[in-house]
Amino acid sequence: MQGRSMRWRSWCIETALADVSTAFQVEDESQIGFWDALVIASAARGGASRLLSEDLDAGQTVLGVRIENPFAAIP
Repeated sequence: MQGRSMRWRSWCIETALADVSTAFQVEDESQIGFWDALVIASAARGGASRLLSEDLDAGQTVLGVRIENPFAAIP
């Protein structure tokens, strides 16, 4: 079981003050709510290239993170 949990460890990061500051900037510039902006800021700092969300605008790229809707129809 420990091996399985180790695979997820790289996804776990603590929110830093810089993430909060970045989230406020994203909120202002992209018209995204603060909590969603904080998720994006944390994903960017964690090295994510894409973020799956049914709530955010699919196709939008913020801080180098592409937003994708996992429930959207596949073209």
